[in-house]
Amino acid sequence: AVDLYLPTSDIDICVMNTKEGGGQAPDFAEHLELAHAIRNVKEFARRVNFIKARVPLVKIVARNSNVQCDISFNRTNGPENVPVIRKYLADYPALRPLLMVLKCFLQQRSLNEVFSGGLGSYSVLLLVVSHLQMFSYNFPGSKANLGTALQHFFHLYGRLFNYCLAGIRVKGGGCYYDKVEKYQTSPNDTLRFSIEDPNDETNELGRNS
Repeated sequence: AVDLYLPTSDIDICVMNTKEGGGQAPDFAEHLELAHAIRNVKEFARRVNFIKARVPLVKIVARNSNVQCDISFNRTNGPENVPVIRKYLADYPALRPLLMVLKCFLQQRSLNEVFSGGLGSYSVLLLVVSHLQMFSYNFPGSKANLGTALQHFFHLYGRLFNYCLAGIRVKGGGCYYDKVEKYQTSPNDTLRFSIEDPNDETNELGRNS
């Protein structure tokens, strides 16, 4: 929907308006039922896994094409984020090439799956947006060509950024916030990312990364 897929990207499928809807905690019954049904169709998928996480998923690999699919239930944030992402891409021309390189970088190192502690595509996108917003503040005097922006991205988040205290906000032009104060981060989670969802300020993205 936003033309940011790689040749190796998976397909995200969201099944809406099912009995587990309404914002309640899932009981996983539908996910298990779906996984069982797909396993019974031997010619359809060569691998089926149910991931019991904060956002439960049924992960499949299609038998003939090897395309990977992540299936979730009643998660509206994916479709709702499409116009937001399109606006960021229009506002920041450097966003698309930087994001594509970073997605490849993370995927090659198996750091792109949230359920195993990696960073999801939307979180990476927001990290890049924040980096571009705060570039002149963090790296005064630097010329923001793509190579420099990419090097500084790794330098910022690899060496300079204070994960124990700071979180990332892109709304309103971008800033950093005190994540302990905003989200009451526990001492066990101080080294994890904290990224405010621009569509829902109560939703802390990156907390599993």
